[in-house]
Amino acid sequence: MKFIYIDESGDFGFGKNSTKSVIIAAVFTQSQKDISIWLKRIKRRKLPKKLRKLNELKASGSQKEFLDYFYRHANSDLKFSIYAVTIDKSKIPDALTHEEGVIYLKAIEDLVEIASHEFDSTMLWYFDRRSLKKTSWDAVAQIIKERVLFTAPELKKTIEVHPVESYRNLNIQFADFIAYAIGRFLNNKDDTWYKIIKPHIKKIKELNLKSRRHN
Repeated sequence: MKFIYIDESGDFGFGKNSTKSVIIAAVFTQSQKDISIWLKRIKRRKLPKKLRKLNELKASGSQKEFLDYFYRHANSDLKFSIYAVTIDKSKIPDALTHEEGVIYLKAIEDLVEIASHEFDSTMLWYFDRRSLKKTSWDAVAQIIKERVLFTAPELKKTIEVHPVESYRNLNIQFADFIAYAIGRFLNNKDDTWYKIIKPHIKKIKELNLKSRRHN
């Protein structure tokens, strides 16, 4: 059984303060509890009392001391694999500039494909629930099921896709920290935390929209 937790870093906007890239990162683990128990423990150990009670822990709002501790101990304490798809917004064709839904679905399709050797008979995919422009969570679930079944049709699989509120799921919050580390590297040229978690990174692929045909 595999549990997959997916979150993003960056934004799909094109304004002055928008990020250069969007990162969609997936954390694969065989245990649903190991990460959440670990995260609860380091929150108790390293955060001030007023912050321990927060429902949601975000990497972008965390102090450097906590980030250093988080990534060093995640690397040494936990077993997990990282796959990510990056979207360089400067390479998005003009025709797709406002087609966030199309881009997101293509990114998820690529994410499933690059993680194919992680496939198991039962896979539970968890996403940080948000509003999806011009697409739906049903479409995301369909893409995942199609790509998994197409890639390994010989295996009978149970595939579940769950969009969940990140403040209710510690493992999604863990995925936020992973996406953040990759985002800091790509968007800010800061590899401080990327290089710490690099042993867990199995593959990162840049989404290539220009080579695809669009109806």
